[in-house]
Amino acid sequence: MTGAQEPVHHPEFYLPYGDYIFQAEQTLYKLYHPILVDESDFFAHIFDISSHGPGTGEGKDDDNPIRLVDMSADVFNMFLQFKFGHPHACEEYTNKDLKNFLEFAWKYQCSKFTHDYIISHIKQQQYCFHPSLQAFHNFS
Repeated sequence: MTGAQEPVHHPEFYLPYGDYIFQAEQTLYKLYHPILVDESDFFAHIFDISSHGPGTGEGKDDDNPIRLVDMSADVFNMFLQFKFGHPHACEEYTNKDLKNFLEFAWKYQCSKFTHDYIISHIKQQQYCFHPSLQAFHNFS
């Protein structure tokens, strides 16, 4: 009989200088809250509730993270990769990735800059070809 899987620290986004811990699925993220507040009205509201952020010590340790309910770790990873300045190239995103990322941006009220980034990648998707197709095209 296996128990519930324990949450694990994200290898890149569990930052030693972070001040709040978030959980998406079974992944923990320790982030500096202005990074999120700057990007999303939803996150700004969380930290505007009081001058100290969420009450009851939520988000202050691994045992009591701010749970991002109904959010996949993959989508939150895409958001953080974008926010920290190292998003993937167009061809590395699937249409489903971009759809989920855009839904995240709408749901969490992200900036116009984020929406524009995602939409530009959606528009580019139709021109992203798998390398094997490009090689085939070169032999035609």
